[in-house]
Amino acid sequence: MELSAWLYLVVALWGAWFSYNAHRPMKRVSQLATLSFAAGWLTTELALHHILWQAIATVVFATFGAFEAWPGRLGLGITVLSWLALLASQRQAAQTRAVCE
Repeated sequence: MELSAWLYLVVALWGAWFSYNAHRPMKRVSQLATLSFAAGWLTTELALHHILWQAIATVVFATFGAFEAWPGRLGLGITVLSWLALLASQRQAAQTRAVCE
């Protein structure tokens, strides 16, 4: 049970990094900046897909009892914040149509 909580925390942090990177990509010129751009671009373009894979991961880890220990509950909080950031990206993307017209 505790192992699944720690694993979920790692998965939650991984997903949150994508959400954070979508809003604050690296700006220094380097190979990491190129990776950051590509990851941020895909995250903003596929924000709802990111929410979906994070939701699926959350359900899977819940079935293994990840939320019975504090790392799993912390991971859930991080995941919810990640979802909010992704929804903000999606909302911002939906507003671009008016700007483009």
